[in-house]
Amino acid sequence: MITNYGVQEELDKIINPNLRKQMDIESLALFKNIAYNCLNQQLVQRPTMDQIVKELEDVLDLQWKHANLVYTKAANEGTSSNNLKMDFLNIPLNEIRLATNNFDEANFIGSGGYGKVYKANLDVLNIQSLSSMKGKCKDELHKIRKTVAIKRIFSRADEQGKQGFLREIELLTSCKHPNIVSLLGFSREAREMVLVYEYVFKGSLSDYLRNSGQEFNLTWAQRIQICLDVAHGINYLHTNMKGKPRIIHRDIKSDNILLDENLKAKVADFGLSKFDLMKQQGSTIYTKNIAGIEVYLDPEYLTTLKYKKESDVYSFGVVLFEVLSGRVAYDSIYMDENHMGLAPIARRRFNEETLKELIDPRMIEEDDDHIFSLNRGPNPKSFHTFSKIAYQCLAETQAKSPTMEVVIKKLQKALHLQGDTVVLMRFLLRDITLATENFAETYCIGFDTNGMVYKAKLDHFGNNTLLAGREENIGEPLKKLIPVSVKRMTSKTGGHKRQEFFEEIEMYAFFIEENEKGLAPIARQCFNDGTIDRIIDPSLKEETGENIKDSLYIFTSIAHQCLGEAANRPTMETVINELEIALNSHESQYFPGMPYSSSLHTTPKAVADFDDINRDHSREESLMEVYV
Repeated sequence: MITNYGVQEELDKIINPNLRKQMDIESLALFKNIAYNCLNQQLVQRPTMDQIVKELEDVLDLQWKHANLVYTKAANEGTSSNNLKMDFLNIPLNEIRLATNNFDEANFIGSGGYGKVYKANLDVLNIQSLSSMKGKCKDELHKIRKTVAIKRIFSRADEQGKQGFLREIELLTSCKHPNIVSLLGFSREAREMVLVYEYVFKGSLSDYLRNSGQEFNLTWAQRIQICLDVAHGINYLHTNMKGKPRIIHRDIKSDNILLDENLKAKVADFGLSKFDLMKQQGSTIYTKNIAGIEVYLDPEYLTTLKYKKESDVYSFGVVLFEVLSGRVAYDSIYMDENHMGLAPIARRRFNEETLKELIDPRMIEEDDDHIFSLNRGPNPKSFHTFSKIAYQCLAETQAKSPTMEVVIKKLQKALHLQGDTVVLMRFLLRDITLATENFAETYCIGFDTNGMVYKAKLDHFGNNTLLAGREENIGEPLKKLIPVSVKRMTSKTGGHKRQEFFEEIEMYAFFIEENEKGLAPIARQCFNDGTIDRIIDPSLKEETGENIKDSLYIFTSIAHQCLGEAANRPTMETVINELEIALNSHESQYFPGMPYSSSLHTTPKAVADFDDINRDHSREESLMEVYV
């Protein structure tokens, strides 16, 4: 009779209803799996008694933990005898009703499968002081008024809401990490179940991905940093440590990744999460039903209902490709192509080497009329490192999945390879023209081979030279009038001058990043890259004879050798000899001095607005650089 009950729902009918109320879901699923395997008609397929004993011990361990949850008991009974911390986190329902105006829809900010979320201001305990609460009563602890997110749990017939409520209290009171959302309190009165979290001001990552009209565009460096934050949070959950067993989240997705005002990411929503109580690294959680959104779930879990921490890694891999593409995994553009959404499409494109076609175009778009950014999009090496580890996270079997430690190292490498995004201020051509009285001769202070230089005063927004990979929320910048020099690069044809314009900006961007280290590392890199001409005095570039080129090559070569490792540096006799050769090869060439040739060793703060430049009434293309 038992073996005929192949369908899970039918099998549940024979379970004693009184026992059923006491059972842990994972414990029951594992028990039924053992029992069913014992009845296998193929003798060789039946487990040994040693295997049965081991599995039953695991079943008992799961059920024992379920029956003796200290946090669950404290939350249910409202007592403080078993866990003082739970009592301190208990918030009177009337305070929550007052803060939300009795859960008024005006304060509603979102909802999920298990409840609605409201925004409110509420007096809560300073969670930093909870570590020193021993020997104190609740009224003695300091409270602070904070903006909080309040989740009101639905009352469901299947009691999934109640289980999720108790589970979040159980798990989040054991977690303390900057990339895990903090639980500030809870309430369970008058059949209400309410959770109070820290409020994360910029919403969820999925909000950003779904909204093409966002007020800001994330650069590639910012996106990698967000992924790193999430990776650190997941790795913390997966690590077994004192006071916190290993936790498997089971619902990693962009909806459950929140961004604070500084774009720091935090993992949220632990309603489906489980403590992994097994001591073994590769232990498994057995589930009765599939939980979560299918497009984020690993294929092995979908077929076996066995969930491991590697399943979280797979879900995180989907998030990595969401960040790369700028779309959620269930976007219609992906669902129309494959019913499993983004993951199989990303795997296929990676193998076909067409993954670049998925890159979010917003990444290279400016989001502010006052700034111009260099290095917004991914460079090839960073993109390759990021996409490769993202692909490995999407392994179709759990055994081939990388650990979160490996994922973190690869993401750190991708961020390092990308470098910083340099943000420069953008000026409008009409403002520059007005400030120089249409580039009047009286404002001219010099020239070099690339253009004329003028003095002027322009409105400047403070703190605009930023490194986007490290930027913080610094509020509204202040505008002030400052003296600047404006370099006007002109060409009747436009071609090579435009290239030199961008090359010079890139070189000064490199100066910004390396200026604390001085000239030596910059010169070494330019020599090795074959771009040493970028830092050569512009007046020397006017010399076109072969003799001057030879002389410059000899000079820069010996200079580069002098900057090498100590053991490889030349003797001074060698240096003198090489310099004499450079001088002799120079012969009788003359180096004219330029009034401005030595005055450009400053940091550029801005570039002219390209749109206005292109609309210049003259047929001559004008390219401007502004220096402080």
